[in-house]
Amino acid sequence: MDSIIIPRRILRLISEILEGSLRRGQVLPHMLFVGPPGVGKTTLASYIAERMGVSMIKVIGGAISKPKDIIPILVKLGRGSILFIDEIHRLSPATEEILYPALDRYEIDILVGKGNVKHIYLEPFTLIGATTLEDKISSPLRSRFSIVVHVGDYEREDLEKMVDMYAGKLPLTDEARDLIIRVSRRNPRRLVLIIERLKDFYMASKRECVKEEDVMELLRIIDYEPQLGLDRRERKYLHALADTFGGGPVGVKSLAAAIGESVNAVQEIIEPPLLAEGLITITSRGRKLTPKGWDVLS
Repeated sequence: MDSIIIPRRILRLISEILEGSLRRGQVLPHMLFVGPPGVGKTTLASYIAERMGVSMIKVIGGAISKPKDIIPILVKLGRGSILFIDEIHRLSPATEEILYPALDRYEIDILVGKGNVKHIYLEPFTLIGATTLEDKISSPLRSRFSIVVHVGDYEREDLEKMVDMYAGKLPLTDEARDLIIRVSRRNPRRLVLIIERLKDFYMASKRECVKEEDVMELLRIIDYEPQLGLDRRERKYLHALADTFGGGPVGVKSLAAAIGESVNAVQEIIEPPLLAEGLITITSRGRKLTPKGWDVLS
């Protein structure tokens, strides 16, 4: 974990929380990480677990559909362990009900047999939830998180360090580096994807160095446009919103049907980066293109 890059503002906040908990001898408070896909929410949780010297169990919110799915996980957590629930907004209401006493008092009640209730005391633990859709989390669950961290907003210096770290011995010109950073849109996952494909490209082409035009050629191959690094699905979404629905507002179900994607894919994969980039907005009447979104399409 020594090689990860964490934005300085987040690192400062997390360091203060960790040091305070260690000094008091207490488990970490429950935390919620908010941000689009690929900005490092899971990586940050792993970093925290390593710094605290505790184990971390990772689960996906959509995979925990019933209370019986979460109970065995809670029971086997050790003191100070981290339960990381990705896509926590997808938890079922029944599962949330089991979580509330576990988060508040470290205890749960379960039904055993016909009408018998068994009280189970849990080891104090920390829940870290991650979501791309903060507004989809129920108010009772949201209130259990005393720390909310908006992950992302990497500064130029952070992104330059990432390029150096992941590029390794790949010889990049300054122009190539600048283009990689621009089309990554401050998203580490995109940045790493581009660099890994550049390594393959470089090995196959036997070039002395990777220039800006080489990055442009790769972007064409992997179907990213060169200005903002929009991929095919994002461009299809924006064009449908503009051409089919006049820029909106339009409901997510209609938009998803128009581009042949599921509602979940639209909400959890396609839209978060577009929202973060300021290309679309979501109103009470539906999705709308912003002036910046129109400019991108012009």
